[in-house]
Amino acid sequence: MRRPTSRLHSIRSAIGVALLLSLISGPARPVAAQSDDGLVDETTYTSPQFAYTVTWDTPWVADEAGTRSRPDRDDVLTLRDEESDLPLVVAGIVTDLLPEERLETIVANRTEGDEDLQAVLDPDNDDGFAAALLAYADDGSAVHEYVEISEGEAGEWLRVVDLRVPAEDLTDAFDATGTVEIDGDAAFRGNPSALLDTADDGDDEDTEDTTERRRPRIPTADEDDEPAEEPADDEPTDEATKTASELEGVDGTTYTSPNFDHSVTWDEDVWEVDQTSVEDGFDRVTLSSTGDSSISLSATTEFDGDVTECLVQVTEFLADGDQDLEITDVDLLDDEDGEPIQGEADDRAFVANEYTGTFDEDDVTFIYYIECRVLIEDEANLIVIHFVLDAEAYPDEAEAREDLTIVLPEDDSGEDETPATDDDATATPEDDETADPEDDETPTADDETPPADDETTFTSETYGFDLSWDGETWVEDGRSADAITLSHGPGTLSIAGVEDYDGDAVACVQGEVDAIRGAPGVTRIEPELGEDGRRVSGGNAERFFSLYRITASDGTFDGTNGVLLYLECRTLVENDTVLVIQHLVFDPDAYADEAALAEAVVETIELP
Repeated sequence: MRRPTSRLHSIRSAIGVALLLSLISGPARPVAAQSDDGLVDETTYTSPQFAYTVTWDTPWVADEAGTRSRPDRDDVLTLRDEESDLPLVVAGIVTDLLPEERLETIVANRTEGDEDLQAVLDPDNDDGFAAALLAYADDGSAVHEYVEISEGEAGEWLRVVDLRVPAEDLTDAFDATGTVEIDGDAAFRGNPSALLDTADDGDDEDTEDTTERRRPRIPTADEDDEPAEEPADDEPTDEATKTASELEGVDGTTYTSPNFDHSVTWDEDVWEVDQTSVEDGFDRVTLSSTGDSSISLSATTEFDGDVTECLVQVTEFLADGDQDLEITDVDLLDDEDGEPIQGEADDRAFVANEYTGTFDEDDVTFIYYIECRVLIEDEANLIVIHFVLDAEAYPDEAEAREDLTIVLPEDDSGEDETPATDDDATATPEDDETADPEDDETPTADDETPPADDETTFTSETYGFDLSWDGETWVEDGRSADAITLSHGPGTLSIAGVEDYDGDAVACVQGEVDAIRGAPGVTRIEPELGEDGRRVSGGNAERFFSLYRITASDGTFDGTNGVLLYLECRTLVENDTVLVIQHLVFDPDAYADEAALAEAVVETIELP
C-alpha cells in the first residue's frame, strides 16, 4: 500500500493533528490575557499572558511575523539568527498536561507525521523539565531539533523552548543560545549533547525503557547517509518498540474508542491506521489513505457537545497556521454544483475550506474538511478532520471518507452511521423532533390544530399540503398554486412548496440564505444567537430550521434595526421537493410576540 507523500506529512505536522491536539486534548485554563504580541523593544519580550520576560543579544533578532499572542491559547516568541536565519522559539501554552505528557504528545504526533523521524526523550529527569532531541530529513538534509518543556504554573500552562538547526550546526547554534535568557536564567536548562550521548550509550543496551518508549539512536550529520544496520534477532525493531497505547483500540480494520465507545471501520485497501492516542477526556485515531489524504477522528469533552462552538474554534485554530506555515487565505470549498460545502444541524456541523499559504517559503494550497458531531449530549464531541493535499483530488478523497463506517455509542439500532457527505448535511437523528427557538419544542408535521370559525385555509394544488390561520390576526397578501403569504404588523409569513434542493432540508436552508445574501441592498446575513449565546438552529435532512439577522441598506429586507428571519425547510417529496417557511419580522423587539403567532399557523400544516 502506498504511503502518503512526505509533503503531506510535513504540512499536516505544521497545522494538522499536532496543533489541534493542543486545543482539544484538555480543558483550557485561562490566565490574564493581553492583545499585544509581547515585544517590548529590539532585545526584550514579555509574555502578555504568562508574564515571563525574554532578553537576547547578538546574533539573535526578533521575528515579528513569528511572534503572537492568542488569548487562552498561547504566547509565541520567535527569534532568528541574523546570519543563518535559524529559528529559536519560546512559547507559553495553556494546558493542564505535565511537561513529560506534553513532550510525549509532541513526539508521538511528529513521529506520526514522519515515519523516518527519530527521537530521544528525557521526560522525567531530576532537574524539573522534560527534553527531547528529534532527528529528521528536510529536503534531503539532516535536521536536529532540541525541545525543552518546563512547568509554568501547575495545571495551567507550560513553557516550551525549541531550537531547530541543520545537524552539523547543532553545537554552534546551541552555544549561541547562551545570549538568550528567560527571567534572567539561560533559555535552555539542559544540553542536547547529553541526549546524543544517551542514544549512543544505550544503543547496545536492552533495558526496560526500550519497550516503553521509542528511543532509536540519532545519527550524526556525518553518518546520516550511511545505511542503517539490520537489527539483530534479539534487538527490537521500530514495530516491536511501539507502545501499546499507540495502537490502543485497534482490532484489524476497526478502532473502538477506549473512553467513549464509538467505533470507526475502514477498507484496508483504501485506509491504513497511523496512530491512536488516549488521554483523560480525549482519544483519537488517525488514518492515511492511498491518496494524498489523511483523516483524524478525535473524541473530546472540550466543547461539552456543542457542535457550533466546536466547529468555530477548530476552524479558526487551523486558519491561524503556525511558525512554519503562514495562511494567507481561507475560502469555502464549493461542491460540483457550485454550492459551498457547509451546514449545521442539531447533531453536527461541518465545513470544507481551501487554504492558501506558504510553507518553508513554498506556495501551498490544500483542503480541510472539518466536522463536529454530538458524541454525548452536553458532554462530548466527535471531531472529524480530513486533510487533502491536492484540491483536485478532493471529490475522490471525500468519497473515500464517506465510505468509513462510524457507529456512535448511542446508536442502539445496530445500523452503521457514516460521516456527513458534502451533499447531505446530516444523518437523520433518532428523534425527528427538534428544538424551536421560542419554546424549545417544534411540533411535528402531524400535529393538528382544530379550525376555528374565523380561520381561513390553503391547500397546495401540486403537493397537497394544507394549512389554516386566524383571519382576525393574519391578512392574506397573496397566493399561488403552491404558495401563500400572510402578514401581521411587522411580520410577514410565507409558506411555499418548491421543487428544488433534491428534497434536502439542510441544503434548502443554505440555498435560501445564499439567495438572500445576494439580494439587492443586503449587506449582511448572520445567524442569530439565543439567550444562552448559542445559535438558534437545529433539525436534520428532512426538517431543518435556523434564525438569522439581516442587515440591508434598502430593498425588500431593509429594516431600521435589522430584520429577523426564521427559516425552516421540510422534505415534501423525497429527493425532489421541499416546503419552505419564511417568517420575516421587521422589528426585532417584536419578534417573540410575532413568532408565537407564526408558530400557531405553522402548527396547522399537514403534509400529504
